Amino acid sequence: MKEYVELLEIEQIARKLYPLMTEWNDMPDIKFLELVSEKSSYLGKCSKATGKWRYLVDKDFVIEVFSGFWEPATQNQKEALLLHELCHIISEENDEGEITWKIKKHDLE
Repeated sequence: MKEYVELLEIEQIARKLYPLMTEWNDMPDIKFLELVSEKSSYLGKCSKATGKWRYLVDKDFVIEVFSGFWEPATQNQKEALLLHELCHIISEENDEGEITWKIKKHDLE
């Protein structure tokens, strides 16, 4: 059975990494969740919060980490995973000067 739980540690590490996101003009609203499950097809996942997610979390993005990786991971491994997920978020300024947030896919999928 899959279960999502809020884990303050994820957000604390991400906040420490925010200054590295030099291409961001502002900071997006992100919901950080741990996926507690027997198995997962990913270690971490960043998604733009649309539709149901946007309604449920009222955030711009959702970053999930898989508990099977997260719990035994070292501090450096946790930071590397979160930095990777944060790098999927890009900001663009439109003609009116408003910030829009988008997901950047991997260079190789």
